[in-house]
Amino acid sequence: MQSAVGKASNGDTLLFPESTFVFGAGVSVEGGKSLGLWGAGLSESGQPLTVLEKSDACRFFNFAGDGGGGSGIRSIAFNGKERTFRGDGGAIYCNSSFIGDILNSSFAGNSAGGNGGAICCYFGSFTGDIQSSSFAGNGAGGIGGAIRCSGFTGDILSSSFAGNGAGWNGGAINCNGNFTGAVQSSSFVDNYSVSGWGGAIRCGSFTGKDDAFADLGGSRFLQNY
Repeated sequence: MQSAVGKASNGDTLLFPESTFVFGAGVSVEGGKSLGLWGAGLSESGQPLTVLEKSDACRFFNFAGDGGGGSGIRSIAFNGKERTFRGDGGAIYCNSSFIGDILNSSFAGNSAGGNGGAICCYFGSFTGDIQSSSFAGNGAGGIGGAIRCSGFTGDILSSSFAGNGAGWNGGAINCNGNFTGAVQSSSFVDNYSVSGWGGAIRCGSFTGKDDAFADLGGSRFLQNY
């Protein structure tokens, strides 16, 4: 897989077949390339047919620049098997931003000793929608049990965040800056912050697009602490 990433051009989308891929080490995306990651679709029961699993304490992907490639992530299961990566970004690390949507995907059991149990955008923002996806049982020793970013611009739609935890702020999501968008028909259940703020979401401000009020229509926030 590292060879395929090396041959890809900036903005390309990597297409994964129906299979389970076992990662003993992370894949590095160098040269500032931003790539989309697309799986093979969904099973009849609605589960991703492309599964990525860890056999060691690594990330799946390390983007030296932006992640997402504009085409984002589709129909992939990222199963961390509760193997803790010592740094930031237990599944995906972007040194800058993530640009693109996350659609029909799952992040489960990913863990980071630092920030962002599943996804960490260290110096940048998450820009895109999260739709029909799940984040369950991810954890960070620092901030952002599932996602850590400098800002979030997009909508969370028909998605679930359950049992994610952070040692400090943002049991599910931590935005050092602003969250701009809507959270619709989604659930945040049993997420927690051990010693900080925001059992579910912690951000500098929470507004809708175009400075409108934030829309939480049809969403549930239960037993976050």
